[in-house]
Parts: sequence; structure tokens; C-alpha cells
Amino acid sequence: TVMDYIDDETYFTSREAHIFKQCLVKGRTHQDVSKEIGISRARVSQIMNRIRTKIMNLMLEKPEWWEMF
Repeated sequence: TVMDYIDDETYFTSREAHIFKQCLVKGRTHQDVSKEIGISRARVSQIMNRIRTKIMNLMLEKPEWWEMF
């Protein structure tokens, strides 16, 4: 599953995984997550953009991802 990749530090850092889960799984705002971990809201947004790019690249590299959808 997608979460298996998110939790795999080969692909995503623990901070990226935490931010992904807080924002996309739990539905928290970038502002709320930024306060929790002590970085700016803009930095959380940058990290989320990097996560999206990594996910898109994984989707292109791993055909089994398309079977999930």
C-alpha cells in the first residue's frame, strides 16, 4: 500500500512520514503541524510538495502502484 512506502525510510524520512500522516491522514492544517514540530507553515508546505513529488516519481517507477487505484 501507499502507507507501506510512506513508512519505509528508504523512500521517506521519519519527518516526512509524520507530516504526511498528520496532514493527509488526520486532516490537520499545515499551520497546526508546523506549531507541533517547531517549523514554519511554509516549511511544512514545502515538505508536503516534496512528498507529492516523491509519490509521483514512485508511481512512475513502480507499476504495482497503479494496481492500487
